[in-house]
Amino acid sequence: VLVGDGPQRPDAEEEARALGIAEHVRFLGKVDAVADLLRAADLFLLPSTSESFGLSALEAMACGAPVVA
Repeated sequence: VLVGDGPQRPDAEEEARALGIAEHVRFLGKVDAVADLLRAADLFLLPSTSESFGLSALEAMACGAPVVA
């Protein structure tokens, strides 16, 4: 499950198709209330190289999701 929207989403969708895993990946787009998703998550991955403070990582931790940043 990938949550969020932005200019790299089409690239991510194309990569999933190229790898043959598109049927196993859900692209949800922008989601305002993510707490339920975070509570159900096995893992929260924050691959950002430029975010100065990972507020979304803190939100994930508050919901009990393990975080890899």
